Amino acid sequence: VFAGSAKSTFRDAVTNGSKAQAVIQNTDGFSSFTPQAAKTVAEVPGVKNVAAVRFGQAKIDGKKQGVTGIDQQTFPDLYRQGYIEGNDDTLRRLGPGTVIVGKKYAEDNGTKVGDTLTLQTSLMPALKLKVIGISYDKGGLTGNLTVANSVLEKDFGFRKDGFVLVGYDGS
Repeated sequence: VFAGSAKSTFRDAVTNGSKAQAVIQNTDGFSSFTPQAAKTVAEVPGVKNVAAVRFGQAKIDGKKQGVTGIDQQTFPDLYRQGYIEGNDDTLRRLGPGTVIVGKKYAEDNGTKVGDTLTLQTSLMPALKLKVIGISYDKGGLTGNLTVANSVLEKDFGFRKDGFVLVGYDGS
């Protein structure tokens, strides 16, 4: 059931938001894989850019929250992210100490731009992240919390890609 649900969610996200011409994913449709795949594909002639997407988890006030990691420089070129507050430039500013929250999370928790969230990760007992935007992702790819992949790696310990969006030259 989980595998089928994960594949369906990913398929919906690609259908509703992807601007990429290709997607790299594991053969089972949901398991993570080495980030070397994105690096190798980025070097293929004709590939303009790649955007690795990662998935992790943290706790806020003792409740588990899904966290999406993105390559903040290329992701906006390959995925249509909607916003309640912010824009693609806000997404490109993601980095250490920052997070974009999803519309539903913001509504359910009274979270606003400028607020600071304290997350418990597998590596950090109290990671403080400032909210710099509120997203409205119709494709459902980014979820409640979105951070840069570098933050997901350094502060959460998640180093593998869930999938990679690929854009070609001339597209």
